[in-house]
Amino acid sequence: ALLQLSHAETRDDEWYYIHGQLLMGMHQYNTAHQSFREAVRRQPENNEYRKGALDAAVALKNQQKWTYRVSEWARGLIHTHNKT
Repeated sequence: ALLQLSHAETRDDEWYYIHGQLLMGMHQYNTAHQSFREAVRRQPENNEYRKGALDAAVALKNQQKWTYRVSEWARGLIHTHNKT
């Protein structure tokens, strides 16, 4: 679907919204958030676009928390392993 979308002749607010939706499905939250923000920039009164941007921001924040927890866990393992 992303390949098909990339062949579109114009990139309007709806294009950026659909692009964001596809990226959300692929768990590419940062890029999805950027696309939703561009859709909102082009159509600031569209609440559906705003919701997409908010959902992407929340998903990105949650992903970053999870990544941080995994890295802390790994550091703990390395620290424990180095003590033995």
